[in-house]
Amino acid sequence: MGIFKRRNKSEQAASNDLGGTPASVRLSPNDEFRDGQPDGTPRWSETEAAVALPARPEPASMPLLSDEAAAIVLDNVGITLDYTPESLADVDAVLSNFSAEGSDVWAAPTFMLGAYVGEVMVRTMPGASWGNHEVFGELPVVLTESGRVENPIMKAFKRVEDGEADSVEFFYQGAARQP
Repeated sequence: MGIFKRRNKSEQAASNDLGGTPASVRLSPNDEFRDGQPDGTPRWSETEAAVALPARPEPASMPLLSDEAAAIVLDNVGITLDYTPESLADVDAVLSNFSAEGSDVWAAPTFMLGAYVGEVMVRTMPGASWGNHEVFGELPVVLTESGRVENPIMKAFKRVEDGEADSVEFFYQGAARQP
């Protein structure tokens, strides 16, 4: 399983303030993101897939999912994610070890690290909050004070697919500069 190991169920339940009930979300594309790969096959982030998570993927649970990601990174890699913009370089480094080929293995950790990226945005960008937007269905997104909608979860998946070209640190910097 590479650098991430799953925490045992008692650890998950103890850390889950939402009752310890695992949940899943289906990631599915919308027309805005259907560019595919050169051979015409859909990209990993554009395929519909179920992702098992330790809490229901809704705006209220994003802090919990990001805390779970930070705990897993600390347990497995020894890096403390401290919710600062600078910590996103560490998230990029962790995501660089994931592979779209093993999407079933990496989907939940990638989702939770995307939640971490969004939580950094919410904690450091004035007026930013978790919410939903009709373009993204039930997938939680970050809503900014200026009305922009940022999708850090799908950005984490794109980071796994595309490598450094889709840096989450750079994504944050761009979002933070917007009015």
